[in-house]
Amino acid sequence: MKKITLLTLVVILLLGMQPVYAYKIPNKFWPIDSKYQSAVNSNDYSNIITYATQEIDLMKSQPQNETVLQILGSRTEMLAKSYEALGNYPMAADYFEQYVYYAQALHWDDAVRISKAKVLHYRPRLDIYEQINDPSVYFNAINEPTMGVLFGVTSDAGIRNQLTDESVILLYHQFGSTDFGWLNHIFYQAQEKNICVELALNVLYEGNDIRQTAASGAFFDALFAELNQYPTVPVFFRFASEMNVWSNPCTPQEFITAFQYVANRVHNEVPQAAMVWSVNQSSSWNINMHDYYPGDQYVDWVGVSSYLGKYFLGRNDWSAEEQFNDNLFFAGDSADAVLALEEIVTTYGDRKPIMLSESGVSHYINSLGIDETAWAIDHLHQMYEYLPKVYPQIKAILYFDKRMPAEVNDYALSDNNVLANEYLMEVSHPYFIHGGETSSQVTYRKIDNYVKVTDDVLVFGVYPHVYKNTTPQVDVYFDGYYITGLTAPHYLATLDFSNESAGLHELKVAVNGVIEKTYQLEIVHPIQLFLNGQQLNSDVAPEIIDGRTLVPVRIITENLGANVEWFGDRREVSVSKDGVSILMGINYPNVIVNGEYETIDVAPQIINNRTMVPIRFLAEKFNLNVAWDEVNRSVYLTH
Repeated sequence: MKKITLLTLVVILLLGMQPVYAYKIPNKFWPIDSKYQSAVNSNDYSNIITYATQEIDLMKSQPQNETVLQILGSRTEMLAKSYEALGNYPMAADYFEQYVYYAQALHWDDAVRISKAKVLHYRPRLDIYEQINDPSVYFNAINEPTMGVLFGVTSDAGIRNQLTDESVILLYHQFGSTDFGWLNHIFYQAQEKNICVELALNVLYEGNDIRQTAASGAFFDALFAELNQYPTVPVFFRFASEMNVWSNPCTPQEFITAFQYVANRVHNEVPQAAMVWSVNQSSSWNINMHDYYPGDQYVDWVGVSSYLGKYFLGRNDWSAEEQFNDNLFFAGDSADAVLALEEIVTTYGDRKPIMLSESGVSHYINSLGIDETAWAIDHLHQMYEYLPKVYPQIKAILYFDKRMPAEVNDYALSDNNVLANEYLMEVSHPYFIHGGETSSQVTYRKIDNYVKVTDDVLVFGVYPHVYKNTTPQVDVYFDGYYITGLTAPHYLATLDFSNESAGLHELKVAVNGVIEKTYQLEIVHPIQLFLNGQQLNSDVAPEIIDGRTLVPVRIITENLGANVEWFGDRREVSVSKDGVSILMGINYPNVIVNGEYETIDVAPQIINNRTMVPIRFLAEKFNLNVAWDEVNRSVYLTH
């Protein structure tokens, strides 16, 4: 009885639970527990692991009552913390994940949240993303580019003098203010540059302003009248953002009612505006950001305020017991741009485009007087290199280039020339949308287990996540042979397989000793096209679709002497030569040849932004002979 009472006291002290006397712990437990307690008292992590594992193995065979769950939970937590202390973060992640089960069963809600955050950060990740020229994610939302990322900074940012090709401007305006001077100035600039504006309508008094929204019709009348002076400027209307961290909060229903009121008015009165519901990447304790979601019909884009800093709340004196704050709020070693956005993208990225409605990386800690430029550059690369690859749902990234002396962190690019130059380099990449462009040149698509290479070259980016190592080397192997090592910041590979045999191969990427992934890679050498013995070249290779070879329509115009007209409004292409006229519709199997309808096996298609047409059908209509060489994957056209 004494031993049972002592254990119960330990459980109560550690876990805050009530004792359960009806259950008798097995006698085998106590000799192990004596060694376990001694290891805990001396911080002997190796022996904690040894004896906690033995206790868990013993207690798993016992009835699942509260006492057993308490023992299993406390020992599993100690296993996780021991591996954490030893720097074995993958093993720590495994045991924190197991601990979540027990913590949920025992309703230890804070422990559940903390442990889930540790699992998120401690578990290594390694994924690859193929660079492509077609949209990988597109929702047809208001002002959504088909692919690529809009970028820009705050409207009064110093770096804007160097941003000749920004594609969106972040403009703040205060709820209730009818002083529209600066707003008109920025909208006029956007109109002249043919770019977008993110209009962040801030509620200074937070919950109090929310409760006054429906009574502020006159303000919205005036604001919308101003916006409609610039009908060609696409607007992202961000209303009352970061409600999940307000110091003067409102209830979720109060917020939803106000947002829906504004959304209805915006959709009805400002057709060039997309409604943005925007949260902070981490919520205040016991706040669920998703409780404030107004509903899909009221939200066009989902926004996130994403800021990364080395020191949580600008402090470097947190105790070891308080270090979980970094895990929860994406600071310090847990400042990972991809992980910070995971919850939002997972929840909404299946149906809404995402934007970083404001963001930044801290390069100077005002509260400590510490310069962290190198840290900031590393994490700026994460934000601008990783996010467009991992989350093609992210279609805009706005940077908060403004110095706020009263705040603990300085994110301003204009205060740091080194960081500013890195930013300018990052936004020059082809997956960003520049100036008045409506789409980028490339985007990315995750490779799960299999990738097919049809033009001899595979371009892919890598996202490596290793806790406490922001720049691990990623090694690439082909059929078991090492071929290259990828390093930060780009983690971008261009592999040429033109000299490799067609068929199935193995592609492996690895962070040595931490994680590796293997993919099945199929090489299909591109189809060659010849006219009277002369090879015809194209920027997009011919493709075989359902047994028929499709070629870019430009091949027809430049090499067969045919006339081609494209009717974009009808998505039709007309090809004519020597008295033969053929009208074809994209993805439509019926064609018109000299006024007569015919049906073809495979309709024209848009592939890699090129109109592809069936070569055999066209060639035979123009009295050409067509031959296919299966071995050499070649099409031969002869007169």
